[in-house]
Amino acid sequence: MQRVMLALAFFTMAGCATTHGKLGATQRAAAPRPIWTSVPKRTPRPAPPPVFAQCSGPTNYESPEEPAPNPWAPLTVAVVGDDLRLSADDKAQLIAAVTAQLPTIPDAQMLPAAEAEAAERLYAERRWRADGPVCGQPPPLTALLTEAYPNLILARVVIYCTIPAFEANRAEQCQVGVVYRHVGSRRSNQLPHLWAVPTDGSPASLIASVESLDRHRSPVKINIAIVPPSLVTNGHQRYDPRLRVAATLRWNDRRLQACLPPSTTVALDLRWTISPVGLTSDVEVIPVENLSGEAGARVQACVTRALEGLAWPCTPSGEPEPVQVRLCMRRS
Repeated sequence: MQRVMLALAFFTMAGCATTHGKLGATQRAAAPRPIWTSVPKRTPRPAPPPVFAQCSGPTNYESPEEPAPNPWAPLTVAVVGDDLRLSADDKAQLIAAVTAQLPTIPDAQMLPAAEAEAAERLYAERRWRADGPVCGQPPPLTALLTEAYPNLILARVVIYCTIPAFEANRAEQCQVGVVYRHVGSRRSNQLPHLWAVPTDGSPASLIASVESLDRHRSPVKINIAIVPPSLVTNGHQRYDPRLRVAATLRWNDRRLQACLPPSTTVALDLRWTISPVGLTSDVEVIPVENLSGEAGARVQACVTRALEGLAWPCTPSGEPEPVQVRLCMRRS
C-alpha cells in the first residue's frame, strides 16, 4: 500500500511540473525581452597576464576612452553609417531603410537622422563644432553624439563583402549589417548583431535586402588569440577620455617601437602638451628602466620625434592640455 501511495504522489508531482513547464513557456513566448538580453551572455575574455611591472595598474589593458552612460538620461538609439562607401543619396536611403526595419527597443527614442548626419559631418571635417577649428584628428563620433545624448546606443550600419570559397559562382557577395553598441557600457556584448541576406553589392540590392535584416549568422569569422601586448600605457586615465591619449599611442605603436633596438624592453615617462587644435609641443622623454648611455639617448631622441609628429583631437576646454603618462614597450 505504501508503494502505491508513493507512486501516485510521484505521478502527481510530475504532472504538476509538466503543467508549470508549459505555462512558463507560454509566458516567455508572450513577453518580449529587452534587446540587451535577447542573446546569451558571452563569457568575458580573461585579461592578459601582466607583462610590464613598471606599467601595472587597473587600467593597463582597457582605456576609458568613453565616459560611462548616464542611466538617468533618456535611452537614445543613433543609426550611423560613417564608413559606408556609397553616394550621399544611396547612403541616406540605406540608413532610412535600416532605421525603419530595426526592432523596437523598450523605452528608447530614435535620434533624428539630421542630428546623426551633422555629427558625421563634424567627424569628417575634424571639428568639435561647425564654427570650431580643424583638429589634429577627428573627435570620437561617440563623443560628438553623447554631448547631447549621454545614454546612447549606437547602431552602426556596415557593409561586408566577400567571395564565396566553395561555391561554383565565385562572384562577390555583400551583406548589410547592423552592429549595436551601448556607448561606454560593458553591456554591449549582450546586444545582437543583425545581418541581411547576401546581395550582388549594388546600392539598389543592398537597400532592398534590408527587409531581411535578422539575427542571421555573421559573415565575419574572427579567430581571437590572447597575446601579451607589446605597448602598454599607465596614467592616461587622469585625462579627458575624448583626448584619446592611450588609443593614439596604441595606433602608433610601430612608429614608437621602431625607436628600440631589437629584443629590448623599456619604460619611459612621457610629458607633452596638446594644443587647443590638437598639436604636440613641449615633449619630454624620461627613462625609467633599461635605458642608458648613447643607445638610451638615441631612443629618447627618436621617441621625442615620434611624439612631436602625433596629432590629437582638439582639447574640449579650448585650452592647452599638459599630459603625462608612463609608456612601457618592447621590440622583439
